[in-house]
Amino acid sequence: MKFRPDRLLSFGARDPHGMVRRALLQFVARAMIATAVVAAATVLVAQRIAADEALEGARVRGETFAKGVAAPLVNDEVMTGDPRAIARFETVMRHRLQLGSISHMKLWSVDGRVLWSDEETLIGHRFTFPPRVQDDAGGTFTYAERATAERADHATTAREVGDLYEVYVGTRDAEGVPVVFETYWSPRSLHVEQQRILWAVAPVSLGALLLLLLAVLPLGVSLAGRLGRSINERTVLLRRSEAAADLERRRIAQTLHDGVIQDLAGLSYGLRSLARRVDRTRTTDGVSAALAEATVTLKGDLSSLRSLLTETYPPAVDDGGLFPAVQQLADRATAEGVLVHVHVDARALPVAPARAAYRVVREGLLNVVRHADARNAWVRVVRDADGLDVLVADDGAGGDDADGLAIPGLDSGHLGLRLLHDGIADLGGSLELAPRHPTGTVLRAHLPLTS
Repeated sequence: MKFRPDRLLSFGARDPHGMVRRALLQFVARAMIATAVVAAATVLVAQRIAADEALEGARVRGETFAKGVAAPLVNDEVMTGDPRAIARFETVMRHRLQLGSISHMKLWSVDGRVLWSDEETLIGHRFTFPPRVQDDAGGTFTYAERATAERADHATTAREVGDLYEVYVGTRDAEGVPVVFETYWSPRSLHVEQQRILWAVAPVSLGALLLLLLAVLPLGVSLAGRLGRSINERTVLLRRSEAAADLERRRIAQTLHDGVIQDLAGLSYGLRSLARRVDRTRTTDGVSAALAEATVTLKGDLSSLRSLLTETYPPAVDDGGLFPAVQQLADRATAEGVLVHVHVDARALPVAPARAAYRVVREGLLNVVRHADARNAWVRVVRDADGLDVLVADDGAGGDDADGLAIPGLDSGHLGLRLLHDGIADLGGSLELAPRHPTGTVLRAHLPLTS
């Protein structure tokens, strides 16, 4: 895709600060969305962990209660249904139920008959154990699962079994007879466990994420500021580039119009008049002189076009090439009637300051030739420890109009100097225009060797 500077200019002109603010707001919004997603994931994970922990807690507590409390109270009298033995056993069980963590209890024989239950309608009935319990009935085991309402022995608790944890414990009674003790544990322990785990996990994960966000946010603000400054700088540079190109086009057009085009137009009229005279008089008197004059004019125009090409595409000025390039500029100024005295440091220079020095000399001599009405001009390019000093001075008129530090505010007739000032400022240098005593003007630039 072709690069379009005008598009970038219009892009930079569309309130770059507003664009930066939008980018920053998008960054913050995305960070907040990420925080919300992580928070939701943290809650879900905590709930899952809490559910697993609650199930494991129910299994451990159910096994402890069955083996440590219930089983030692079961003997032959309880197994055969002795009322007094059953009453003693039921007193202990119902006292435990009143504490709230256990919702329901059942004492089973290994063949699936309910020996005792807090739901009296189930006592004496025979039901089928879940498969795992059926396989291990008569042995020692502990199984815990989420209660379901599908089995017949859950009929009276169908409305609440979905929130209960069911624990089967295979053990032996006080007489050593195998029994199965079943307990239903309340979900309140689940909620407590969820809160405990959530408060243990959430501060760590969310706190770390918030700390990361707080650490990254200043970086995002800094990057957004740099982006805005970069866009502004790029916009300014492109506008200066367009202005410089426009100035160069106008200079070329003015040079061609005032010189080559005028000469060629005059030659066209003169040659056409000469041709009509030859046709009319049938003689060649004066033709040789006219052609000789036309040849001189064409040679001058050719030289002007070559000079124009050299100004448009200057020669290489780094690695010792600055002196020949400046000398060419001096020669052209001398050809226009201004004697130029040149002193250029012979040491090699980096590309950027060498090109900038060439532009200073070119602009300075161009203004001397066009506006100063000077007889002499001086060009000096000297390298020192601080950088590169470039000076273009003349002995002509116009010194009273120069006021040094006011280059950026000069009138539109000095657009070239304003563009030159801005370009040198981008390199970290300075440009001054000051009067020269007793007459003339001094254009002085200081350029850093690194930018």
